[in-house]
Amino acid sequence: MMNRDGAETEAKRSLLTGGDLQTLTITCCFRTFAHNQGRLHGIASYLAAAGCRVTQAGDGPLRLRADEAVWIYGNANWFPVLRRQLVATPRAERPLVVIWHTEPLPPPKAAGLPWPRPHLRELGKILLRHPNATDIYTNYWRLRALGRRGLPDVLAVSTRAGCQFLAERGTVAHWVPFG
Repeated sequence: MMNRDGAETEAKRSLLTGGDLQTLTITCCFRTFAHNQGRLHGIASYLAAAGCRVTQAGDGPLRLRADEAVWIYGNANWFPVLRRQLVATPRAERPLVVIWHTEPLPPPKAAGLPWPRPHLRELGKILLRHPNATDIYTNYWRLRALGRRGLPDVLAVSTRAGCQFLAERGTVAHWVPFG
């Protein structure tokens, strides 16, 4: 049996799977650098070619509507303003939130590897809660914190090991490799 929040999430997921993609508006949030400033990201251009209404944004704030989707690419930690905005938005008014996490996560237990110690620079970013932190600890803690707040509606990671690691901790993630 699904609770009310679960039913809302399932209805939002159907936007991606069963709905008419040409009617879906997707805001793709990417980290832009000087070399790709003003250019449409590959994923955004693919979705546009598939007929979706696509806008591209960096860190919020964004105009959010419940019948739209927000796709965060890379690492949710890179978007502190958008994260705060999504957490503050009531679930019923929140868009479908998709995170395709492409940064490293700790190794799963099955790998038999210890978690690496952070370098001094990484440790500094962890302690300062820097938005550019992309170490395995910050990446996991950020996804865990978002999960406790009911975000994202759909989580994808770029490695099978990332899926295994998250599954060991009770988080459902889908494997979506690069390419």
